[in-house]
Amino acid sequence: MPVFYFISGVTKDATNTPAQKAVAVFERSATLPLVEVQLSDPVTGAYNIQVADDVTEHVVVCFDSTNNALPAGESGENALVYDRVLGI
Repeated sequence: MPVFYFISGVTKDATNTPAQKAVAVFERSATLPLVEVQLSDPVTGAYNIQVADDVTEHVVVCFDSTNNALPAGESGENALVYDRVLGI
């Protein structure tokens, strides 16, 4: 039976309310290959991205975007970046 690993979380707005955002996960290596880009849930802010294992480190970027999986830079806020994230 295959084993699955995920990076999960909840995105929130400036008032700490769950909000839809674009979330990108990259493998933390010399070339930073993209694993997946996903919009979090519009009501709960939840996201769940499958990764290959529980030992590879990742960089997770949460963009301030609600209408596009890869924002073009019109955002009024900075992206949040989390480094050295492991799948569980």
